[in-house]
Amino acid sequence: MSTSDNVTRLAKRISQLTEFTYSKSLNLAKQVNVFIKEPLSDAAGGAQPRLEALVAHTLANAFQDCQVNGALLGILRVQPTPRGVVLQLEPEMSDEVIAALLPRLDFGYRGLRCVPGVRPHCSRGAVVLRSLFGSAEIALSRNDGSP
Repeated sequence: MSTSDNVTRLAKRISQLTEFTYSKSLNLAKQVNVFIKEPLSDAAGGAQPRLEALVAHTLANAFQDCQVNGALLGILRVQPTPRGVVLQLEPEMSDEVIAALLPRLDFGYRGLRCVPGVRPHCSRGAVVLRSLFGSAEIALSRNDGSP
């Protein structure tokens, strides 16, 4: 996708979301260096979005506003796959992300903390979270090469 396509698309969005004319929006869009990707399509079925929401909620509770190297909730990239998604984790936060998502006994809470309805598995060096209520799964991939 060329830079001019991105500028044109950004200008259209600016003019749609504001009361600026298209020419003013185009001038504004030329001033910024923005790459607008096509939006990802939603997962088919209800199990995958539910699992993704549960994982996001668990990570948000664990990290709140903590991020390292611009990786919000410890995630560098989300890559869709036919079976679910792969979360590429930030190397400095990967241990904490995996620990937050795996089941653990919390004595202060007096119970088990984890992502509800999920079973962890290992597959090709990655931790895979599989939903008990459908065919949804999320793989956790570490960028530092360690399992």
